[in-house]
Amino acid sequence: NRSQLRDIERMDLAERIFNQVIDTSAYKSSSCVLSYSSIGSEVDTTLLNQQILLDGKSLYLPRTDTVNHKMDFYRVTDLTTLLPGYQGILEPCEEACRYEETSSCLMVVPGLAFDKRCYRMGYGGGYYDRYLEAYYHGFTMQIAFSIQEQDCIQIDSHDQKMDCVITESGIYK
Repeated sequence: NRSQLRDIERMDLAERIFNQVIDTSAYKSSSCVLSYSSIGSEVDTTLLNQQILLDGKSLYLPRTDTVNHKMDFYRVTDLTTLLPGYQGILEPCEEACRYEETSSCLMVVPGLAFDKRCYRMGYGGGYYDRYLEAYYHGFTMQIAFSIQEQDCIQIDSHDQKMDCVITESGIYK
């Protein structure tokens, strides 16, 4: 599991993943990116989120509403304005503009594990699966360390398949 990676190794692998992400046609052709603020042993998204803004793309990050069990994405133009929210995850402020679906958008998704079929295991809340089913129909990309690969993720009817999974050692489609 990814928590076994040493910090220096995790940083190196995250940079390799970052380089693969920005080299994809999905990233290059997108005008906006729905990303996330990484925590703990997740693939660090700091470089990616900074690059999205530097490339002039619209960056949207999630804000979680635990009362209504839903998540929405909000526009971020300055990463220093993020505030701790659900489980201490940095989230956009209340005044940010909510995402409305556009055709040239990419979603970068976290997860605990993935398999070669591009199914992911989330954190159990179902926030991403519900959001993908109801609101987002564009290209989806999970980023993960190769150590997170499982033989076969057990899926339910509500689980959403990713268009690709990017690790430091390759891209699964």
